[in-house]
Amino acid sequence: MLKSVCRRIQVSSIVVLAAAFGTGSAARADSSQDFVSTKQETELRIGLTEKGFETVRRWIQQNATQTGRQDFYFDAHDGGHFVLRRSGPRAKARIQLRADQLVQQKSWLDVQSTLSSDGFNWISSVRTSGIQKSSTDGSVSQDVAKSVVLLRSAAKRKQFRATEIAQLKEIWTTVAWPKLSTFDSAAAGLQVDFVPAAFVNKERWVFGVQGESGEVYKVQLGRDTDALQLTGETGYEIETELKDDSSPEAQQRAIVNLSHWLKERGVAPEDTIPGTSIDFFRGLESMYAAPVDN
Repeated sequence: MLKSVCRRIQVSSIVVLAAAFGTGSAARADSSQDFVSTKQETELRIGLTEKGFETVRRWIQQNATQTGRQDFYFDAHDGGHFVLRRSGPRAKARIQLRADQLVQQKSWLDVQSTLSSDGFNWISSVRTSGIQKSSTDGSVSQDVAKSVVLLRSAAKRKQFRATEIAQLKEIWTTVAWPKLSTFDSAAAGLQVDFVPAAFVNKERWVFGVQGESGEVYKVQLGRDTDALQLTGETGYEIETELKDDSSPEAQQRAIVNLSHWLKERGVAPEDTIPGTSIDFFRGLESMYAAPVDN
């Protein structure tokens, strides 16, 4: 059922995304590009309330490794709404701003389901991603920096000037993105407005959880905030990626182990939030829909 839903969305959304993401001859490649790959990943995720987040953090703070980055998300805007977000979380495009490199990523949701144990409802997502890595001093990094200046200026006013939107479109029209067949096969020269859609601060605490059979899961506790301060909300989550064995049996075994771990540390099902709790896209979405003249 989920695969058929993904396939139906491909015509309406992926055509738009593929054309927007500079896969044609006009795309400008980044000379600093040093690694391109495609991978499929299986993630298990559950949202947390602030209470649930703080409970987990107290337990892991002595043994966890803390990291941070910023994610720069993109979408096609039709003058009123972001096209991809309106179609559900099937397609995702972002640039991860890490300390040592930039990671451009386009991904397509192949399958999504809900798995339950001990009253905890986890979201299982299988995604295929095209990934392109480049240095922090390359042309894409410069494009991000220019865009952030424009976005922060507009965010202070909570309103775009028409010239700012035009500048953002000009910056990102010719940037080359990694190839991904589910995105790119339908690209037929369609012209759309492709713009930065959200800018999110991501804090992560990485730690290990050992299962009852001895398996060890690499788990991330996360806290997300709006880098543009258009929303005052904060998102919390806990997730793990299954690498060696992502079969349905392995997924169920993982959520049984992780749910048991949460329960033993005082996290109750009511301290969790199924799915994505915060929409960081809505601030810029409304601003793009109502720009003002200079």
